[in-house]
Amino acid sequence: MCRRLGFALLVGVLAAALVLPPAASAQDESSSGWNPFSFLRSSFSSLRSTAARSFDAVKNTTLSVAHKVVRFAVVRSTEDEICYRIIGCFNLKAPWFTLSRPLPAPKSPDSINVEFFLYTRESASRFTIPSDVELSLQGSTFDGAKRTFFLVHGFLNSGNDEWMAKLKDAILGQVDGNVFIVNWGGGAIDPNYLQAASNTRVVGREIARLGRTLIQQHGAAAKDMHIIGHSLGAHISGYAARNITNVGRVTGMDPAGPGFEALSRTVRLNKNCATFVDALHTNARPLTQLGFGIMQTVAHVDFYLNGGEFQPGCATPSVEMPSSLTDLISLPVTALNELVSCSHTRSYHVFTEAIANTTCRFWGHKTSVARQRLKWRKSVAAEVPVKEGPCRSGKCVPIGLDTPDFPARGSFAVVTGSDSPYCLQERSKDGQSLEQLRILGYVD
Repeated sequence: MCRRLGFALLVGVLAAALVLPPAASAQDESSSGWNPFSFLRSSFSSLRSTAARSFDAVKNTTLSVAHKVVRFAVVRSTEDEICYRIIGCFNLKAPWFTLSRPLPAPKSPDSINVEFFLYTRESASRFTIPSDVELSLQGSTFDGAKRTFFLVHGFLNSGNDEWMAKLKDAILGQVDGNVFIVNWGGGAIDPNYLQAASNTRVVGREIARLGRTLIQQHGAAAKDMHIIGHSLGAHISGYAARNITNVGRVTGMDPAGPGFEALSRTVRLNKNCATFVDALHTNARPLTQLGFGIMQTVAHVDFYLNGGEFQPGCATPSVEMPSSLTDLISLPVTALNELVSCSHTRSYHVFTEAIANTTCRFWGHKTSVARQRLKWRKSVAAEVPVKEGPCRSGKCVPIGLDTPDFPARGSFAVVTGSDSPYCLQERSKDGQSLEQLRILGYVD
């Protein structure tokens, strides 16, 4: 390309010499005529200058293209793994890919196109950080001395969804910190749930890359980081925290069940991901019973809201019950949206309200864990909460930003209303609802 450019410039200058007269200077006006040799010297000097600028432009363009290639190129792809520059390799063998978990390889970072939207109290508008080789915060109001939150959406969502903005506002209303909304819509808004589930691994690496940048270059501390994710985003949060290491807290809002339930801790959110992990369960049923949330305990504190399966005020989805994980591929987007709506999304509505509402608390009552056999292909052991008597000091934990400050750990039953605001102001209603859960078999 450079040779063709140089040749074209040479031809252009010589053509100009034959066709165009030179610009007259004061010396030329006093001379008796035009000196062609002087013109040629001047022309070739101009040619060298123009060519140098053009070659610099070509070089810069080439470097710019190479910059993107280095960021997104596949450097190795085999049956066992796929590797991308910057973010590394992904294992394509068990436990990530098995006969019961037939996930495809994750899409490239370029396809998923993760973005980070930074919000602080100092700036009303968002500061966008694209996922690039260099994650630049220049010109932002990020403060590494303050707490940092990451909000991660799930399947069929994007970082522009209204609920994420509300959760961000609730956090900044209580904490003077940094809030990053993670937008991975390019990998989540995919009718193929299995592909979206696989893409979570790339997103986790991208968040971890930003997290390490904040620690190494901007004075942030891992212990002051809180990663909050819904559905598939809950597992992303776990991946990111493990990759950063020593993260203070991860909150999973109804972590996705299909493709994660009863599988290795490696592939899902678990209490080893951070110093403190909590989870809200609102749709904890097998996929074959129209549940989209994980049933098993995954955290230091697991909140099971209203029994954890279906939420009051939510209608039972009218879609045909999937018989297996692969059936999700054939469901239309409208059916998928209905499947993951209401009970599954109630988790982030409650968590947002728990932060924003300073006059009412969502108290979790300590439970033991009873093993109940549920039909899901072969019988899968699921864990459901069983209450142990009245709420006592050291036996109750509230949902919110201060959950880790309470000493109790384990599973907790939480009762809510059916409409917003979901918090029950009257404690008598809490007791009545717990009695209803007992009748239904959720509490003793």
